[in-house]
Amino acid sequence: MLEVCCAIILKDAGILTVQHGQEGSHPWKWEFPGGKIRSSETAKQCIVRETYFTRFGKIRTTATKTAVQLRMDKTI
Repeated sequence: MLEVCCAIILKDAGILTVQHGQEGSHPWKWEFPGGKIRSSETAKQCIVRETYFTRFGKIRTTATKTAVQLRMDKTI
C-alpha cells in the first residue's frame, strides 16, 4: 500500500496551498503540501521534507492529528 501525507498549514487568515505547473498529470491543480512517505520516515518527517522541497523553507511541526486512511479507486 502506498502511504502519503499532506499538511494543512495555517498562518493568520491564510491556508498554504501549492499549485502544480503545466507539466505532469495534474496541470494547474491546487493541493496541500505533502507527498509519498518513504519507508525510512514518519509522516511528520515526510511533511518537513516535502515543505522544504517545495521551497517553503524549514518548518517546525508543533501539532499533529491522527492520520485518516482513504481508499481511492480512481483519480478525480
